[in-house]
Order: sequence, then C-alpha cells, then structure tokens
Amino acid sequence: MFASLVDHTEKRIEQFEKILSSMKADYQEMYDSIEEKAYIMTENGFSSDVQYIEIYRTSGLSDYNSDIAQISMAIQKSKYDGSDENYREWVVRFNEDNTTSN
Repeated sequence: MFASLVDHTEKRIEQFEKILSSMKADYQEMYDSIEEKAYIMTENGFSSDVQYIEIYRTSGLSDYNSDIAQISMAIQKSKYDGSDENYREWVVRFNEDNTTSN
C-alpha cells in the first residue's frame, strides 16, 4: 500500500506542477494586459513580474495533508466507503495504532 501511495503522490505532484505553471503564466498574461500597473520592489530592483513565494513543507504520515492524500487515493480506487472503520484501514499514521478501540 505504501508503494502505491508514493506512486500516487508522485503523479499528483506532476499534475500540480503543470497546473501551477499554467496558472503562473495566466496570471502574468493578465497582469501584463493592465496598462497602468504598479511595479513591485524586489531584492533585484523594480519588477513587473508577478511574484510567487514558495513555502516548502515536508509532510509526514502524521498530519491531515497526508490523510487527505491517502483517502483521495482510496476514493480513486473505489475502495473507500466513508465509514470510520474504512478510514482507519486507509489512513496510515506512524507511532499510532490504527485499530478500532471503541
């Protein structure tokens, strides 16, 4: 299951990067179409380029972002029925017991 999650995540990253690249190009095109626009002060001087701040976060198997990716994979494989039991089967957490305690 973990190898499948890694493969799924790599494919999602590829898709996300393509979408982000297209969005950046679209925003730049829209900004360039504005006749009277402000210039942005950057560390290299003034710029008319749309600025993006990238924040890199490493997600482990212990946060909600990871839960969402794992459940998304299960839904796409039509193996998630929405039950608490099924959730515990699909969501892997390090240092936690995924078995039902109720």
